Amino acid sequence: MQIDGMDLLAVREATKEALKKVRSGSGPVFLEAMTYRFRGHSMADPVAYRETSEVEEWRVNDPIERFKSFSLAEGLMSEDELAQIDREVIETIEEVVEFAKNSPEPELDSLWDNVYA
Repeated sequence: MQIDGMDLLAVREATKEALKKVRSGSGPVFLEAMTYRFRGHSMADPVAYRETSEVEEWRVNDPIERFKSFSLAEGLMSEDELAQIDREVIETIEEVVEFAKNSPEPELDSLWDNVYA
């Protein structure tokens, strides 16, 4: 089943439908979420192969911004509530970055732990 992976509500509905099929015994379901990667593959990827205009065109479909707009339009959340969520997300990110910086380097012999490819 192919879905618009940039549309949170479409993903939610498709996931509900897929789960219903699986739970009813209709077999496995493959969801193909069509998305756009705004950044490079890694920190070493400068994304020089994309025009700025292409990225800007896709920015209007940013799933987070789309859902924020939907939430405001439908009265699900206020600007203040969305701002609070943004603050909480930033705080969480700062905490996990600090945790990572303060954590010891992993042992070399654990390099391939949990790698199954």
